[in-house]
Amino acid sequence: MSKIALMLLLTITAPSATSGAVNMSNTVTKTKVESKVDKELSKPSNSQKDKLAPIEIEGKITNISESKGGIMALVKGSGVNTEVKLVIDKKTEIVNQEGKKLDIKDLKDGIKVKAYYGPAATFSLPPISTAKKIIVMQEEEFCTTLGKILNVSNNKNNISVHVKGDKSYNAGLDEIILNISEKTEIVNEIGEKVSLEDLKEGVKVKAFYGPAVTLSIPAMSTAKKIIVIQHEDLCVTSGEILNVRDSKNNIAVHVKGKRLDNVGLDEIVLNVSEKTEIVNQKGEKLSIKDLKEGTKVKGYYGPAVTCSLPAMSSAKKIIIVQEDNLMGTEGKILEIKGGKNSSMIHIKGKKLEKGGMDEIILHVKKDTKIVNEEGKKLTIEDLKKGTEVKAYYGPKLTRSLPAQGFAEKVVVSETK
Repeated sequence: MSKIALMLLLTITAPSATSGAVNMSNTVTKTKVESKVDKELSKPSNSQKDKLAPIEIEGKITNISESKGGIMALVKGSGVNTEVKLVIDKKTEIVNQEGKKLDIKDLKDGIKVKAYYGPAATFSLPPISTAKKIIVMQEEEFCTTLGKILNVSNNKNNISVHVKGDKSYNAGLDEIILNISEKTEIVNEIGEKVSLEDLKEGVKVKAFYGPAVTLSIPAMSTAKKIIVIQHEDLCVTSGEILNVRDSKNNIAVHVKGKRLDNVGLDEIVLNVSEKTEIVNQKGEKLSIKDLKEGTKVKGYYGPAVTCSLPAMSSAKKIIIVQEDNLMGTEGKILEIKGGKNSSMIHIKGKKLEKGGMDEIILHVKKDTKIVNEEGKKLTIEDLKKGTEVKAYYGPKLTRSLPAQGFAEKVVVSETK
């Protein structure tokens, strides 16, 4: 894409704030909210912007999260944008290098892809756009060893791990010394990044290296990727807390979502005790009080579960997951229009850390989650002029001033 085309793409905007002001009294009653936003983003035009070809990026998927109707994948690599969040759904063409059709389930953290998206994209950092086509690139052949770390050597300029176990495939060795570099990818068994400090004596790992190795005994090579097996015998469910039951002797959280392994369940009631490890994605310790209705979590449990519906088990670890596929605005409601089932709120304040707008108009519907800071459910009627809120919304925004979108979640701040 030429620089001129890019400049055209970035400078095409909606009418000015004076000529394109939003008539809030008519918007909700005249049109369906979803069709209004979709038409704004995709309506045909003879402008240069609409004639531009999709943008290309080649790199690796570094993070995958759930999105309505599909997934949101963060791709880092090379292209016009070196980092972009892609909305991938049923309309996205997914193939391998031979053109064979693949499924969304074949897209995982760490795989190399060539993606075509846009040209329309949000102005957030990183930009968010819809993927037109994903080509899964064939990875370089590696040797693999599954075993335990015998020792870790940490010199000034070099860190190496001595792994002994069983070869897995691709001409792997039973015993290998692996040099760790800045390029070595270190993750757990479900693809979450872990630190170098997690490589300790006795830890079970699956190591990818080579194909070149030395002729020494034991052989040496450079590690391409190391998977730290933290919870080999546990089941994993990723989902949302439907409710929290707090009795005198027991706290239970009902989680519904999808299993992340072959033996986990899509729905599970987890009994939480003092032994349950509760952390955020950075590994920082949290408390039982942080487990609230509507919170996104990854729960590790089992392997024993009850035969009830839904099944029950003891939670070994719960990771509270940040909803990084949403943008957010924190501020005061300036105006609100609508009724019990659908409203439109005008918020002005400041954008939250991971993108968003300082000022935005959000359409609030029946399925919008409205809660207070303790996670207690509220209704549209609790949203009033002057209320302080934190509002979270998806990547589809109009180019009007202020922008418009759909509210996924609204957190009402406690009044002082």
